[in-house]
Amino acid sequence: MEKSYTYIGYKLLWIIQMFLNGKRFPYGDLTEQQHRQHVHDIVNFISTDEYLTELLDFDPKMFFRVIVGLFKDKPWNWVCELGESGNGKVNIGVSDILPLLETRGQRSIV
Repeated sequence: MEKSYTYIGYKLLWIIQMFLNGKRFPYGDLTEQQHRQHVHDIVNFISTDEYLTELLDFDPKMFFRVIVGLFKDKPWNWVCELGESGNGKVNIGVSDILPLLETRGQRSIV
């Protein structure tokens, strides 16, 4: 089995995309609860500085192609739930999302 940095990087992006689309590996669909949990786990994963930097350094174009699924349909609704306050209004704005996408890596700036 291939264990190179490139192979593992693309496999990680592939599985993130599958989970954001509600798909199970190797086939089938996630349950609603599993899909929601995976979306929350992905948000936690990509909002960690070291992992986000690594993904952006690896292949920024592919990262954004995959992660756009987080801002659509059910995944976006669940992300908004993470930011809800007691009054039922979403407290997530551009100023909250942009810091998650900053990178300290050099290759992603190019």
